[in-house]
Amino acid sequence: MPNHIHFMMKRNGEISLSNFVKRLKMLSTIRINDRTGSKGAIWQRDYFDRYIRDEAHYAVVKNYIKNNPINAGLVNDINEWEWYGEMEQ
Repeated sequence: MPNHIHFMMKRNGEISLSNFVKRLKMLSTIRINDRTGSKGAIWQRDYFDRYIRDEAHYAVVKNYIKNNPINAGLVNDINEWEWYGEMEQ
């Protein structure tokens, strides 16, 4: 998505979710700024998380993420989405 990301991960308990997100934002900001020659913040300070309760909830969330580029009008078919192959791993 051009202005946000969605991702699902399975926690292993070694790092808190807040520390993981903080590190993800920090490292991605450094890399994006290096590649674009920019400086400064990229991400908003907060984030929204959700715990997956069961297999049915997992399927709903995965379907939502998969259809997000289509619903946003960025592609007509998910196979056109540049990152679709990454989503299935």
